Amino acid sequence: MAGQVIEKGATPLLLSLIPNFGFTDGKAAEPSRFAGYMKLVSDELKIPFFDHYNCIARNWEKKKKIS
Repeated sequence: MAGQVIEKGATPLLLSLIPNFGFTDGKAAEPSRFAGYMKLVSDELKIPFFDHYNCIARNWEKKKKIS
């Protein structure tokens, strides 16, 4: 699918999933294995990857929005 976007002259962007409220001792659970797969694909295709999971999880931890 990313190849089709590139063929049309656009720049695809791959995104990770977001946290699903899995917290232990004030820390978000580790992201699923799919975040790593998306990063590998983005590196291979030389396209941007935005890690929503870590961005949101670290923000929640920082703001103490987790219980």
